[in-house]
Amino acid sequence: MYDDEMNVLVCEDDPGIQDLMEIMLEDMDFEVMKCDNQESVKELMSTEKVDIVIMDYWLSDGKADDVIIETKKKYPEVPILVVSADTNLDEVVKKLEVNDYLKKPFDIIEFQSKIKELSDGTNNSSN
Repeated sequence: MYDDEMNVLVCEDDPGIQDLMEIMLEDMDFEVMKCDNQESVKELMSTEKVDIVIMDYWLSDGKADDVIIETKKKYPEVPILVVSADTNLDEVVKKLEVNDYLKKPFDIIEFQSKIKELSDGTNNSSN
């Protein structure tokens, strides 16, 4: 689907959702890196080529505010998609200025559409 191999970092602490995202992304011809905590995001961002970050907002080690802010500051060219069941997700997205978001549970077609937009560079601001 894409000429250049694109790498997506999925940070999700629910193994079932993480595996589902991996399957969908690989089906779209993305390379997938997975982790389940904020420290791993920092490590992978500093050691690997990452083109898109998919970040669960509530992780086992807390809210992802700080790691999202740090990632945006260090890697402003890398779009971030926040995924969460948080009822205040709209406010969180505005505060953190991420590129896009999905509320859990999410529709597979919507997930794939948002990833395509981010990979094509057609979605560079919050909804």
